[in-house]
Amino acid sequence: MDQNDRTSDESSFDKLKIDPERKKPKEWKTYILEFIMIFLAVSLGFIAEELRQNRNETRLENEFAVVLFNELLSDSVQASEILNLRIRRESDIDYIVAFFKDSSLIKLPREFYPKLTTSLFLSDSYKFEPKEGILNELRNSGASQYFKNITFQKLLGDMNADVSSIRARSEQDYQYYSNPIKPFLVKHYDFSWLNKLQVENPDKRVLEVITDYAKGSRTISGEILNLNSLDRIEAVNMILFYKSLLRVANTRQL
Repeated sequence: MDQNDRTSDESSFDKLKIDPERKKPKEWKTYILEFIMIFLAVSLGFIAEELRQNRNETRLENEFAVVLFNELLSDSVQASEILNLRIRRESDIDYIVAFFKDSSLIKLPREFYPKLTTSLFLSDSYKFEPKEGILNELRNSGASQYFKNITFQKLLGDMNADVSSIRARSEQDYQYYSNPIKPFLVKHYDFSWLNKLQVENPDKRVLEVITDYAKGSRTISGEILNLNSLDRIEAVNMILFYKSLLRVANTRQL
């Protein structure tokens, strides 16, 4: 082997030798520093995610609150209007009760049929139906968790209970309207009177037509059908019981 080959082999051997500095292990301070850096990075990630989630929940809470407020505002306006209508309806019922008790049922005054219609026939016109779209969404989707205030969450629960109570009361009123009110109307109410009124005002709701008629001076004749089978005492008792149901609904619902 000549000198050049020996030199080449020594050079190759030197390249294969490991640098003593590279074999030196890291100091414990280096590991602690790396751990702290990793821990801080993960912690900051969690904090950033928590902030993002809190910001998103706050946004959703505000959006739901605005929609809920608008629904409650609309319901309060409707409830006030319905309450005024129901108060006038109770006055009409008192008139009909007094008329059945003491007056002649053959010759009917002009105001008899408008008041009989509002007292017994127009049940849907006096029904209060609260909006519950946002309440259903909050309840069914679990979005009520966005409202952290305990008092507000209790208020949501009370509102759900109130809406359920209103639905149940409306169903009870409708059941009584279905029987005995509706059979009584079918037997004794002169629907030809109402038909004449509606034919002249086909685009208006019945309550509007009745209100306009009551304010006017024109008279449409009507009569009590099957008068010979009408029991005054039974009719009065039926109407007064109906009034008591409506009054309970007024105090509990509105």
